[in-house]
Amino acid sequence: MNDRAVFLNIHGEDKTPFITEVEMLIGGVPRLMYPDGTEQFADDETETVLIYSPRLTEPELEAFCKSNIEHYQAFHEANLKKLLRGDRVAITQFWLE
Repeated sequence: MNDRAVFLNIHGEDKTPFITEVEMLIGGVPRLMYPDGTEQFADDETETVLIYSPRLTEPELEAFCKSNIEHYQAFHEANLKKLLRGDRVAITQFWLE
């Protein structure tokens, strides 16, 4: 079991519209938030963690999502049926670490 907190920020869309859009495009995968102030989209529900973005500060992640929205839209389109079924779908890493 994970000791983690998941926050629902209903006002976040106004401040981070591209983060919000990416979260929907990847099937509701949340952001993991780290003590150093960075965060990333990651599905850690099972032993195999699926990573969907680099680890960045929120403003950096918003800029990353904005500049790479086409990758996430293509992923969503290619995996729509699986995402609708609630399947965990890995994304091919397209960013540099």
